[in-house]
Amino acid sequence: MNTKALRRGRSPLLFLDLETGGLDAHSHEIVEVGAVLTSPDGTVELGRLDSRVRPHRPERIIPCVRRINGYSEEEWRDAPPLEPVLTELVGLARGATLVGHNVCFDWGFILRGLREHGLAWSGNGRYLDTMALAPWAGRGLADRRLMTMAAHLGIPTLGAHCAIVDTATCREVFLRLAPRRLARLEMPLPDRVVRRSQVPGGRSWRPSRWRRAWLRWERRLGRLVLPSLG
Repeated sequence: MNTKALRRGRSPLLFLDLETGGLDAHSHEIVEVGAVLTSPDGTVELGRLDSRVRPHRPERIIPCVRRINGYSEEEWRDAPPLEPVLTELVGLARGATLVGHNVCFDWGFILRGLREHGLAWSGNGRYLDTMALAPWAGRGLADRRLMTMAAHLGIPTLGAHCAIVDTATCREVFLRLAPRRLARLEMPLPDRVVRRSQVPGGRSWRPSRWRRAWLRWERRLGRLVLPSLG
């Protein structure tokens, strides 16, 4: 572990990725959780969670999403429900900064689950989105999706759309691109997430003009990409 970083008061990092039944946290459910807790610099693994989650309403899972993440009632028959998985995640996250790719999307599903099951997030209330590291990826990056960035950096993408695999990919992107001063890229976790959107809501959250422009483009792209996946 990077003990020097700990002495400086830096928090551990919790890399997170979810597989879900669709884009809307109000209508769709988490079907898989992958999380890896690391030292503050991301180099040393301290713990992990790799679990499928049995949805209550599997009929709501979008067909094209089933094909992407491999969900089937047969394969998920013995998976635990969301509450014990979230409880384990909360235990793992204690004091950590949340790290993910387009992480506010995942946070919307986590936040809804926490509220439904009476749980409280145990992390430090901050997150870092690896999409924000794209300017360090070099020229020729086609877009800021995780797999695009990974392939551009020469990181293997075999097994993509499995939560723990995508979590590992996110961590590799972070380790390749993270600048020395991460505090500039960290944001407070939003207490609300707008339906079908990665944009946090609430009066206290005021993104920069660049970030607002990027999020508008991302929403337009999402409306084009999802139908094409079918």
